[in-house]
Amino acid sequence: MKQSDYMRLCRQSAGLTQEQLAELADVHGGTILNWERGKYSPTLTQMIRVCDALCITLDEYIGRRVC
Repeated sequence: MKQSDYMRLCRQSAGLTQEQLAELADVHGGTILNWERGKYSPTLTQMIRVCDALCITLDEYIGRRVC
C-alpha cells in the first residue's frame, strides 16, 4: 500500500475529513489532498503532526507502509 493510500485510510478510520486533519496537523487544507493524491510527501515534522492527530505513532505509520 502506498503512503498516500495509507494516510487516507487512517484518516477515514479516525472519522476525520481532510479539512479536520489539516487543522489538527496545522497544515493548509489542500495539503492533505495533495498528500493523499501522492502529489507531494509530508516532511518529517508534518508527518509527526499527522500521526499525532490520527493517534498513531510514527513507527506504526512507517511500519505499515509498503514501498
